[in-house]
Amino acid sequence: MVSSALGFCGRCGAPIIDASESFCSRCGNPIVAPPPVATGYSYPVVPAASVPAAQHKLSHLQLLASAGGIIAVVVIALTVILVVVKPGTKACHFSCGPSTGTRLLSPTAYTSTQFNFRVEYDSSSLKLGQQSATSVDLQAANGDGALHVAGSNGSNVTNAIQTAVNSIDSNTFQNIQQIGDIPGAQIGFVQGQGVALSAQLVPSDGSGQATPVTIMVMAASQNNVTITAVAFGAMDTSSAELLPFGLTSAQTFDFALTNTIWPGS
Repeated sequence: MVSSALGFCGRCGAPIIDASESFCSRCGNPIVAPPPVATGYSYPVVPAASVPAAQHKLSHLQLLASAGGIIAVVVIALTVILVVVKPGTKACHFSCGPSTGTRLLSPTAYTSTQFNFRVEYDSSSLKLGQQSATSVDLQAANGDGALHVAGSNGSNVTNAIQTAVNSIDSNTFQNIQQIGDIPGAQIGFVQGQGVALSAQLVPSDGSGQATPVTIMVMAASQNNVTITAVAFGAMDTSSAELLPFGLTSAQTFDFALTNTIWPGS
């Protein structure tokens, strides 16, 4: 049986079999014994029972309550800061609207004493005619038609338009035909409804020839007050600017209807 080598000769490399050998059996070189191998050191383990448990002045529930209170204080402080500190003024760009202020009133206007609406008009193009507590007649200064504006209680716009159409004098306006609905009908910027009619205007004295005219009937309602407007004027379907209904005095009447001020406005 071959024993394992304990080391090797530093000169010739011959294996050292016997630990008691002082010289190499091959070359006679003195053999120095290797230093002993150091054993690993480990710290002594203290038994867990001998270590005292950590001590706390507050219980687990008390710690949770304290943490919750601190969070609540922080939230309240942030809320107060956000409310008190106002954001700075932002620069106004193209998306900003115009500055608003008190509306400028026209010096020429009719005011309904019963329904408190106001109709402003241009005195150079319209002349004040008959008026009452509920209605007013505005006549075109050039003689081309007239505008009648009246107020009533209620909010049934369709019924108001039909009542106005039925009230048109059939002796003065003959052969009345409906042309169509008025798109985007408004009175004082309040959306409403409207209908356009064609008719033959017969002179009141019976003399002369009947004239083709356009009649426009519109109505709008706000806060249980309905305003109805009936306008008529000469019909001219040859001008593209007057289409689709051909009312020659449309712009004159539109100014008054646009500048109608509702009660409370």
